[in-house]
Amino acid sequence: MKAEDNRLKNRYVNLDTMLAAKAPGALDNRQAAHLFGYVRDVTDGGVESCNCYSQDSADRDSHIQLVYRPTQGVKDVVVAEVTPRTRALAAKNGLDWSTDGLRRQFLGKRVEVQGWLYYDPDHADQSFTTDPDDSIGRKNWRGTNWEIHPVTSIVLAE
Repeated sequence: MKAEDNRLKNRYVNLDTMLAAKAPGALDNRQAAHLFGYVRDVTDGGVESCNCYSQDSADRDSHIQLVYRPTQGVKDVVVAEVTPRTRALAAKNGLDWSTDGLRRQFLGKRVEVQGWLYYDPDHADQSFTTDPDDSIGRKNWRGTNWEIHPVTSIVLAE
């Protein structure tokens, strides 16, 4: 039992592990994640059922595109998402996790992100791990369907 406890106490996920995880069961949706990366871009998320199909960007997720090295492109992007709920919790602590606020604070910088792993099936035809040649005809905008969703902490890395 001690070996299993030690494995659990020392678990982590890095960007390479997430990019290599192609199948829905390759990682575990119940696992917390803690990783480091550079913020390539920050954008508003789309209209989704989890946010009651809101058209208002304040009520939608914010997508943080993370890469291991600042020169990497879209094939290496892991998405971390701030939800309206985690944005509201951050605001109670004086943090601006709006899409514009995240972009102002973190764009181009190395960050430390914590949150929950999630395999997002809604983007199966928009990632290079499931559509390596972009053959379905949509423009792939991420490296993997695995994401950090929701983000529970994001800070500048030291």
